[in-house]
Amino acid sequence: MFTQSDELDAVIWSVVIAFTFTLIYASRFRNGKWPTSFAIAGGMATIPVLIAQNSNTVDWFLIWTLLAGVAASLALRVLNKPHSYSVFQYCAFAWLTMSWGAWGGGISMIFFGSIESLMNREWSYLKEKTDSKFSEFGRHIMLGILPIGIWFAWWATLGQTDGIIHPRDIDPGNLFLRGGYIGDRLSPSNNWVFLMGACPVILMGTLWWNLFRRNSWPLQMAFLILSVRLAALALQLSVSPNLPRLVFKMGWDMLFCIMLLTVAGIFILYDNWISKNQKAVISEGQ
Repeated sequence: MFTQSDELDAVIWSVVIAFTFTLIYASRFRNGKWPTSFAIAGGMATIPVLIAQNSNTVDWFLIWTLLAGVAASLALRVLNKPHSYSVFQYCAFAWLTMSWGAWGGGISMIFFGSIESLMNREWSYLKEKTDSKFSEFGRHIMLGILPIGIWFAWWATLGQTDGIIHPRDIDPGNLFLRGGYIGDRLSPSNNWVFLMGACPVILMGTLWWNLFRRNSWPLQMAFLILSVRLAALALQLSVSPNLPRLVFKMGWDMLFCIMLLTVAGIFILYDNWISKNQKAVISEGQ
């Protein structure tokens, strides 16, 4: 709530959060260039100030800047140049910062940077097979639980739970759709509210699973666990009492499961397709 306000003190805090968290994310690798990191952090820190102007003209300047960044990342991809995916990620973080505030964009960068580091260092042993059947069973369970747990932790950190008093409840009163009014401050359509409010989170959730895929993290067990969870929620919903808050909570959980299953399934199929093509190329070369 605080970082979504237009009050001067809230805007200052938003600038501090956006600059600090972006600087941490941009400089997470030791070989990072500090001038570039400061420039990226400074650019991200201007977003809360511009959004606080409550101007459609300023909003569309930001929107066109994001579109230019996406076009630049696609051009880099076509030309096989480095940093294509990094540019696209920063555009996604900037979009989330515009719609969900500096905390949403900043904490997402902290999550992405730390989890990527953990996967390549402390958790790297989970991607290696073991000789013990018991250890192998535990390893597969961890491979499935970690991506799901991290996603829910990230979602809760965005503020979609009712705090530590009722951590399992999603309170409709805590949902802010202010981001849906960016670019159309007077009377936005439902489609525009969905595009500017929900789509940044959907894109970020997709990038979460892609982060695991890019780091060679098997997603099959996570897909299986989510399938079992969806089936259990559906069974529970069929016998639960007709309480609006309970139905609302379980309905959201089922929707999240379906979305996560869809994204994870697409990435699994994509990895299998790439693996088959690589094997075909190797066999042709031999």
